Amino acid sequence: MTVFDWFVWCAGGVLGALVLLYSWVRLTWPTAPQATVTAEITTPDGHILPLYHHAAQGGPPKATVVCLHGLGASHFNFNFPGPANLAAWLAQRGYDVWVTSLRGDYDARPPTQGDGDGYSFDLYVQRDLPAVMAEVRKRSGSTHLHLLGHSMGGLLSYAWVAAHGDAGLASICAIASPVGFE
Repeated sequence: MTVFDWFVWCAGGVLGALVLLYSWVRLTWPTAPQATVTAEITTPDGHILPLYHHAAQGGPPKATVVCLHGLGASHFNFNFPGPANLAAWLAQRGYDVWVTSLRGDYDARPPTQGDGDGYSFDLYVQRDLPAVMAEVRKRSGSTHLHLLGHSMGGLLSYAWVAAHGDAGLASICAIASPVGFE
């Protein structure tokens, strides 16, 4: 058997194992309900951001959670189709969960004229987050929100507190977000 033959057999084995794993997951794991766009938020400079909602199940919400995705990602960080859906998992446990995509994401739309003020971390903090937080407060009736951020979403949470203070925040949870840059 040559090295190439060995490689082909191994690749075929790995591919076969992945097909079996995928089939098993699709057949045995329950599918989480998918959220649809509940609202479209317009930022002060004209970007249109989708807002997805997973309503709390089993009674009144324990708390209101706003999920902020990482760099190069979208709402799918928290709202992934299928069983790996953190937003649906939290909603099943009684939390009112809101997920958005920020400017520049595939499901967010730029202004009809130009590109608004552009795309940057600062604009996420100055334009996108205030619009998202205000809309979630209005729709949920909650005055204190929990921010759940993955990677850059956690950094956005830190920046929100630095820029706006912690008024109106109940907590911040940062997943895989650096806490320093030494």
